Amino acid sequence: MKPRQGKTRSGLTLIEVMFAVTLLVIGILGAMMFRYYSALDARKADIQVGADRVALLILEGWKGAAGTVVGVGTTYYSPAEDIPLNKNLVGGSPDISISGTNPYTVRLTGGTYTSYSAVLTRDVISTGLAKLTVTVTSSVRPVTLSDFVRTN
Repeated sequence: MKPRQGKTRSGLTLIEVMFAVTLLVIGILGAMMFRYYSALDARKADIQVGADRVALLILEGWKGAAGTVVGVGTTYYSPAEDIPLNKNLVGGSPDISISGTNPYTVRLTGGTYTSYSAVLTRDVISTGLAKLTVTVTSSVRPVTLSDFVRTN
């Protein structure tokens, strides 16, 4: 008589398969969320760079006008009147439009549409010296740039 040998089973149990599938799903979801948040952060960075460039453009234009008082007319500084259109601000060649009075509405159109609000303040430090401040708000966070200019 031959001794009876037990059957050897090969393969995976249901628990092992479920565990492997769970790990695979978690890994795929993690990779998808990483791509989503990377794209979201890149969009926020583009908006922030646009706000920085708008603030710098307005501040430099205002310094070029010797820090004159903000307003409308030939003796006042108004970004809506004094900054030429079609400035290359955010990659490619978006158009810039500035409208309104203080606060100004700044719109960049190009690959994507972005709207900013710019507030200009002028503080006289002493005779012949003024502090110019431009605050640009966007959907990400505000940007504030300041500089000093000699006035006449």
